[in-house]
Amino acid sequence: MRAAAGAGVIVSYDPNIRPSLIGDRASALTLVEECVRLSRLVKVSAEDLAWLYPGEPDGTTQQVTTGWDAMPVFIKSGGILASRADNVTNDVQNPLNKVSLTVAGGANGQLSLYEDDGHSTDSAQSATTAVRYTEDGGNHRLSIAPVHGRFRGQVTERQWTLIFRNADAPTIVQVDGQRIPATQWSYDQTTRTLTVTTTSRPVNRATTVSYR
Repeated sequence: MRAAAGAGVIVSYDPNIRPSLIGDRASALTLVEECVRLSRLVKVSAEDLAWLYPGEPDGTTQQVTTGWDAMPVFIKSGGILASRADNVTNDVQNPLNKVSLTVAGGANGQLSLYEDDGHSTDSAQSATTAVRYTEDGGNHRLSIAPVHGRFRGQVTERQWTLIFRNADAPTIVQVDGQRIPATQWSYDQTTRTLTVTTTSRPVNRATTVSYR
């Protein structure tokens, strides 16, 4: 799991506790918590939680209301969700030159954005872009590495829209160490969301967006 997570692979985990097989609780808890830290998706039952954390109060619930035209997506702190920045009729005639990255603040996280031509079965005809988010006190940084790999039809430039959830109102927003004007970012106090839109940038060069 460490190797997969370090390589940017999306790791899912279900502890599926079996008390008669897993051994003592303290050792199991250490292992489970490490696996959770390495995972992007975690499924855990109420029974598992009760065995791992005996005597702890039950978790809280959140009511989410949405229309039929939308589906809520839940990501843990440090999670990064990639999606298209605009609606398109199909992927074939609309290259991925505008991407949104939604970051759930509260912890460090990483993502590997995978792309290919949609046709070839040759794994060499693909590319990945490593994305890493870090927090250090009031400093927040999202680093997008140069694309690794090539395939036919690959875009050469891309515009990024970065959406930081659970964010405090920033005093300064920077792209590649340079302060950007307020026209390139916005902050919603009600939802505590910071949105930053970059200009179109070469995919073979790194991009760093930071705020504090």
